[in-house]
Amino acid sequence: MKSWIWTCLLALVLAGCATPPAPATVSASFDWAYRAGDYIRAVPAVQGQVVYIGADDNALHAVDVDTGEALWTYETADNVTSSPALSGDSIYFSSWDGVIYQLDTVQGEEGWRYQTDGWVTASPLSGGDVIYVGSHDGSFYALRAGNGDLVWRYETSGGIEAGATLAGDLVFVGSRDNYLYALDAASGALRWHYRTGGDIVSTPAVADGTVYVGSLDRKMYALDAATAQVKWTVEVGSGIESSPAVSDGVVYFGANDGRLYALRGADGRRLW
Repeated sequence: MKSWIWTCLLALVLAGCATPPAPATVSASFDWAYRAGDYIRAVPAVQGQVVYIGADDNALHAVDVDTGEALWTYETADNVTSSPALSGDSIYFSSWDGVIYQLDTVQGEEGWRYQTDGWVTASPLSGGDVIYVGSHDGSFYALRAGNGDLVWRYETSGGIEAGATLAGDLVFVGSRDNYLYALDAASGALRWHYRTGGDIVSTPAVADGTVYVGSLDRKMYALDAATAQVKWTVEVGSGIESSPAVSDGVVYFGANDGRLYALRGADGRRLW
């Protein structure tokens, strides 16, 4: 009996001392790499076999998805750090030179341009026949997609750095004046605005009738999209410049404390 026990113990010790299996290795390689003339800080947009990307070389680049070869480039007068918007055979993008551009996606030829009075770092938003975009001049613009004519303009009291979100007949945009604005998409009339305790420099997200937006006051806000009634707020360790993403009822966002957060969209309970 004792011999059997010692045999079992020895087997357990030897098993515990066994060398663990080596982790699986995965090799990866680039299919291609494309080099722009300066930093690339923009988010790419892809349509068909083309990826479109802006860079600090003051240009928008069209690159073949399969080969990484340049199809065309379009030069502006300053950095291009926003993500372009695609609609049909048109691409819309903005530049620090204060201009919103419309180009043909195939050749990169300019169709129209609209000059604002400040840098434009916000990504344009395509809403069918209207393009929405904010500027550091404090104004939010609705432009006719076909010719760039001004449909309406709404003035805030601070620069607009980030993109907007369209939900139903409302377009939501934040400003450095601490406010989140809900504007009538057709007319630009103010439906409501809500003041946070800090600048809003990220794009709001809308899901299930709730608009989520972070602020440099360190809080993530959940507001009723129709009325601006506060559903909940959650404070984290630092200011929030990250745009939230909502998936399966969970709100994900980063903060300047270096953490990624996951909150339950219904009540703001921290999941991790």
